[in-house]
Amino acid sequence: MDASQYKDHKLVMLFIKYVSDKYSAGPYQPVNVPAGASFKDMAALRGKPDIGDLINKKIIAPLARANEKMLNQSDMPDFNDATKLGTGKEMVGRLTNLIAIFENPALDFSKNRADGDDILGASAGESSSWKTGVCMAVNQITQDKAYKTWLTGLKQKFRTAQLKAVVSVNQELLEFYWELGAEIVARQALHRWGDGFLQQLSQDQMAAFPEMKGFSRRNIEVIRQWH
Repeated sequence: MDASQYKDHKLVMLFIKYVSDKYSAGPYQPVNVPAGASFKDMAALRGKPDIGDLINKKIIAPLARANEKMLNQSDMPDFNDATKLGTGKEMVGRLTNLIAIFENPALDFSKNRADGDDILGASAGESSSWKTGVCMAVNQITQDKAYKTWLTGLKQKFRTAQLKAVVSVNQELLEFYWELGAEIVARQALHRWGDGFLQQLSQDQMAAFPEMKGFSRRNIEVIRQWH
């Protein structure tokens, strides 16, 4: 079976790994990862005869419900689709192997920095009287009922905007990494480049994009395994 047939399944797995690493801990995260629906929980399903159905019901469905303003389960691939993943032991083996790939310690997104800091704050040169005046004004505003109501709605809008940004940005990155893996496999086959090519590619990409952690030699090897 051609690996391109279940490309979307790989991308969704990678997305679940990313949001689980980044957003599982603590409240007020841009993506809500429900208890029991993280990548770790998905990994616990490896080898089960009904793994595809369990991923749909225990991982995908809760994640979509918890983020219903951005995620729709009907738009996500069916992990119990025999036409793309095979049947019986073939499906179990394929999904189990895919999960194992994303369990690679090199794919730890917990320390990746994608969110901006709060840029509001007083500079070192501002006077204490200015800060005191602002604090007094803030105390008065925060007791106002109309302000509280407006603020609640504003927070929800901002969280929704954060979620949309996270999903949009990471969808583009996942598509890029998928295509990169395919190109690596094709070019190594065409030009007979050895594994030294991966090290050189890693060095060149990290030199060009030093802020990105996805171009390490280890990560590139993992990306190549997807094809």
